[in-house]
Amino acid sequence: MSVKLRKASLLDEDLIFYWRNLPEIYNLGKEKRPVEKNEHHLWYQSILQSANHLLLIITFFDIDCGVIRYNRIKSQEWEISIYIVEKRSKGIGKEALNLSYSFLPKGATIIANVLRNNAESIKFFHKNEFSEIKTDDSELIKMIRKT
Repeated sequence: MSVKLRKASLLDEDLIFYWRNLPEIYNLGKEKRPVEKNEHHLWYQSILQSANHLLLIITFFDIDCGVIRYNRIKSQEWEISIYIVEKRSKGIGKEALNLSYSFLPKGATIIANVLRNNAESIKFFHKNEFSEIKTDDSELIKMIRKT
């Protein structure tokens, strides 16, 4: 498959801003709202400069089509966020997820916090060997996987 990952750069800021504000993306997020340009700019700059965050652009046949973001929780624990904005259901997410593990420390634990009403993401993470962890959170399902 022709899926590749690259680290996001300053040149990707506007594209990620556009994607982030697509209703099909923000409606599945925790905040459920579009972000303002200045808010995004401050967030984006801090993410790129932080050793505790990893922002990857997913490409399919050299066309940018999605994002994987890892936020470090603890030294070996990383929370994942992934979305594909085009070409869904072509195995891109699975391939990108598998490629993304090489950007993390060996033996890292990946945590996905998924909204309970996001059936597509729950199914995706189950298919990719994430296990559900019981929580008291009524809105989120916590899923976990070791690399």
